[in-house]
Amino acid sequence: MKIETKNVKGFAIGRNAGNALSRIISEKIKQHEETKRHLIIAVVTLFIFSCISILFAPPNKEIIGYALGITLVILALGALGAIGASKFILKIPIGSIEAQTLNVLVDQTRQKVRDYKININKQTKESSSNLF
Repeated sequence: MKIETKNVKGFAIGRNAGNALSRIISEKIKQHEETKRHLIIAVVTLFIFSCISILFAPPNKEIIGYALGITLVILALGALGAIGASKFILKIPIGSIEAQTLNVLVDQTRQKVRDYKININKQTKESSSNLF
């Protein structure tokens, strides 16, 4: 038996080939989920430390506290991207903070361009049919 996916290639011969390959795939899935959990813990930790650095900045050194807090938030958003999250929304009473990965923005732009082209094509067909 042979199996090929994006990141895993496996080959087994014999009676237990199916069981061996299924164990390989299940271990891959477990490791992937464990990595996600560790990254989520890192994101939460970075957000907590960023809040602490902003709230408890020493007097006359608030700018350093803000800079450190913003840097930690940017690192946390990068870790969210590594997890595979494409959109991050934080809602607070005074508003909300949204962040999207570049891939999502590119996909949305492509979809808008496609919709625009479809509308242009419809309009040109309608205007050309009105001429006759």
